[in-house]
Amino acid sequence: MCKNSSSNDSGWLLYGENNWAMQFRKDISELDIEEIEPIVIEKINLMLGSYPYGYRVTLKDFHVHGLSNLTVNQIKSNLDESPEFQMTFLVQKLSFTALSRVLIMFAATGGGEYWGEFEDIEAAVYMNATGVVRDSQKFLHLNHLELDFNFGTVRMGIKKTNKKNKILESALNLFINAYAIEFLKEIKPCLKTELTFIVKSFIENWFNKVPVDNSYLYCNFNGQ
Repeated sequence: MCKNSSSNDSGWLLYGENNWAMQFRKDISELDIEEIEPIVIEKINLMLGSYPYGYRVTLKDFHVHGLSNLTVNQIKSNLDESPEFQMTFLVQKLSFTALSRVLIMFAATGGGEYWGEFEDIEAAVYMNATGVVRDSQKFLHLNHLELDFNFGTVRMGIKKTNKKNKILESALNLFINAYAIEFLKEIKPCLKTELTFIVKSFIENWFNKVPVDNSYLYCNFNGQ
C-alpha cells in the first residue's frame, strides 16, 4: 500500500493511474467497467478530394483495437477545494478495420475491407471535480472533462475489394494514403467522441466509488 501525498506531488497518483490503466485489458467489476475493446463505430461517411477526382467512402462496422495498451506519462493534480487534474498518456498503437463501400468519382466503384494503423498517439486530458461528503467520507464528483490527442505514424489501405482488381486496389491505396491528413481530420472527431466517453465513464465510476483518502485507489488495483 502506498502512502498519501501532498497535492504538489503526483508521483503516487501517476503510479496508481498506470496500475489502473493496466486493468483496461480486462473487466474491472469494482468500477462497473466492462472490456472496452474493440471500440465500435457503426458508420462513418467520408468525402476526400473534390470533383472530378474526389473519393467518397462509407465505413461500416468500424472496429478499433489497442486503447487498452496505454501508459500515463504525466499527471498534475490539485486535490484541495476545487480538485483539478491534467494528465497525458500515450497509446502505442491503434489499429482499425471496417467494411467499405467506395465510389471513385471519375470511373470506378467497389468495396472491400478498409484498414489502418495509428502509432504513438499522444493524448491530453483535463478535468475538474467537486468534493462531496458521503457516509463521512470525501468523494469526488466529475464536473468537466476535456480530451484531445494527436496521431504519430499513420498507415492506411484497402483490401479484399469486391472486383478483385489488383490495379484498382493499388490505385485506391495510393489515393487513400495521399489523402491521409484529410482522412484523419474526418475520422478524428468520431474517435475523440468515443475515447472521451470511455475515459469519462472510467473517471466517473472511479470518483463515485472510492473515497479520496483511500490510498488503495491511487496505488494498485490488486492492493500491492
